[in-house]
Amino acid sequence: MIKGDYLNLTKGQLKSKDGIDLYPRKDFDGMHAAGRVAAEILDEIVTSVFPGQTTGKIDAIIEELIRDKNVESGTLDIGATSMQVVLV
Repeated sequence: MIKGDYLNLTKGQLKSKDGIDLYPRKDFDGMHAAGRVAAEILDEIVTSVFPGQTTGKIDAIIEELIRDKNVESGTLDIGATSMQVVLV
C-alpha cells in the first residue's frame, strides 16, 4: 500500500502531492532487465579494456556480446561521444 499524500488523477495515473508521476513496480521491470544485461556485459568486457586496445575492437566485442545475449542496443549520442545502450 502506498502511504502519504497522493492524488489519483485522470486515467488512474498516481501522482504525488507535488504532481510527480508515480508508477507501479511492474513498469520498471524492463529497465531492471536491461540494467542486468548491461551489467553482465560490463563485467565480461572488463578484461578486454586495457591501454593500447582500440575503441573499435571494444565496440566489436560488445556487439558480439549483445548478439549472444539476444538483446538489441541503441546508440546514445552525447555531443562528440557515442555510447551503447542495451535494450531488452
